[in-house]
Amino acid sequence: MLIALSALILGGCKEDPNNPDPNKGTQCKVTVQLGLDKEVELAKLMLTVTDSRTLKKSETEVDKKSRTVELTLDKGTYSFAVSGETVDHRTLVGGKENVVISDAMTLSIPVQIGEAPTSEKSQLIFGDIFFNGETNGRMMHPDQYFMIVNNGEKTEYLDGVCYAVTAQANPMPETPWTKYLADKEELPVRGIYQFPGSGKEYPIKPGEFKIVAATAINHHTEDKPNSVDLSGADFEFLYPDVELPAGDGKTIKITDTDNPDVPNMNIVVDCFSSTGIAHPRGFLPPLLFKVEGDLSAFLKDHVMQVTNKKGETENYYTIPVDLILDGVETGCEGQFKTRALPITVDKGNFYVTGCHRQQLAHRKTEMRNGRTHWIDTNDSTNDYERVQGQKAYPKK
Repeated sequence: MLIALSALILGGCKEDPNNPDPNKGTQCKVTVQLGLDKEVELAKLMLTVTDSRTLKKSETEVDKKSRTVELTLDKGTYSFAVSGETVDHRTLVGGKENVVISDAMTLSIPVQIGEAPTSEKSQLIFGDIFFNGETNGRMMHPDQYFMIVNNGEKTEYLDGVCYAVTAQANPMPETPWTKYLADKEELPVRGIYQFPGSGKEYPIKPGEFKIVAATAINHHTEDKPNSVDLSGADFEFLYPDVELPAGDGKTIKITDTDNPDVPNMNIVVDCFSSTGIAHPRGFLPPLLFKVEGDLSAFLKDHVMQVTNKKGETENYYTIPVDLILDGVETGCEGQFKTRALPITVDKGNFYVTGCHRQQLAHRKTEMRNGRTHWIDTNDSTNDYERVQGQKAYPKK
């Protein structure tokens, strides 16, 4: 469900002629109004404004009766985020990135109302994600991995669950992919990889996690001291041999390594060609989804066609938002333009500071009822922290 949020920036900006900084001190009055139906009963609603230059955030509670908030901001570029909850526990989220405030303007932001929570929803979510890679004298991707956890109270099954990455790269401006998501509430993806199993072969108990490695071997050697041992991973990706360009018209053959003791993910649609399982700067955010029934038949009915710069038609598959189990809006500091994931899936961001910095996306945890629970507010800014160094998972 979509609602209009309008920010009315009124009366221009008042400049201070004695201030040497052309932005700081040049203040604009901003009135934010929400076009929520009167029938929507609000429990709480917050507006968060982030200064894109300083990354300083300010949070203001929106009045539940008037549904407005007035701000005074320095001239500059800002991101606006709305979050809250209705009295029947449906989430309210909305946002707009990189809004330039230089004069009077009207800003409209779509706000989404989530579904009421139910006990039937799967509690399979991402835990830690190591997509950033590291260097050992050269770039390394084979020891990328992610953790999938059961954050619920009943046994779940990984059989048929899919890992994917978005078609939209978040350093890019809005594209046909972002428009498709907004219009149809289906997310275009560019890679799909499915857990094996016929239904109940791979259980995961409450509070347990499984490790999915790009390659489930011991990567740590004398000449690769920054790599770790992933030979104890629970699943791995196994890519077919591929020849990649090596310059001067030459190619190099890449052969993946199979750990026979570790089940392989099924490659449904490949976009990495043996180069890893995620973008090292996080430009293509990862997600988990589950389709009931035959995946191949489902995908035939969920195709989006895009014409590339060469005039060629490319097919992308689209995933209805309500089938997404979890997703994390990964990215790189200073290189974010357009959100790739639906804001109902992740209203925050997790950033690395650059490529191959050996930075881990670590999901925070807490002890509750005698076991570990992973923090899950659908806000990766709150749920994740950046940790230096990935973890090893050796064979036991």
